[in-house]
Amino acid sequence: MSSEVLGGGVMIAVAAALWVTYLMPTWARRRQYLTTERNAVRLQQTMRILAETSEVPQQVRLEANARTVVTQRKLLAQAEDDARAEAKAVTDAAASARRSAAALAAANRAAAARDAAGQAAAVRA
Repeated sequence: MSSEVLGGGVMIAVAAALWVTYLMPTWARRRQYLTTERNAVRLQQTMRILAETSEVPQQVRLEANARTVVTQRKLLAQAEDDARAEAKAVTDAAASARRSAAALAAANRAAAARDAAGQAAAVRA
């Protein structure tokens, strides 16, 4: 009977040792994780409240305005460049049309001169 009691006691001791070596550290890590998580949530809530209630410093406001001005200037310069390019394209197209009209008129005059010369030659003959 004493060997059975001794065997049962050993089994309980082994179970207790396993519980202490495995379950206790796992429980401690989980508890530490939950504590850290709670602290992170509290910090996030505090930061959100501070952000909502705090005034924006004048320097930050001016910096944001300066950035806006620079951005608007860049957009305006781009729009002006686009307008200049469009006006140049229109001017070039008009000049090309005038040149082709002048060439056509010159060709018509040359053809008329040839016809007149041919009629004059026919009258003389």
